[in-house]
Amino acid sequence: FDVLYTIFLCLGYLLNFRSIHDVSWREVTLPRSAGSHVLSGLPCGTKHQLYLVAYNAVGHSKPSGVLEAPTKGQGERSSGICTL
Repeated sequence: FDVLYTIFLCLGYLLNFRSIHDVSWREVTLPRSAGSHVLSGLPCGTKHQLYLVAYNAVGHSKPSGVLEAPTKGQGERSSGICTL
């Protein structure tokens, strides 16, 4: 039992995100204990897409559905950097 538990234990998460204007995804590795995460340094007033993948010693899960969320602000007219 201990061996199977260790193999299938979630080791962490991969949070993938991008601006809807970007082609490539960026990735942040999160510990399995993460209940939330703040993405900082994002352009204000821009929609972003995010999805999550769990991983363990065997491999990766299927990706979650893609979530779209905007940062606050006025986009390119704003000189600020926002968080999501």
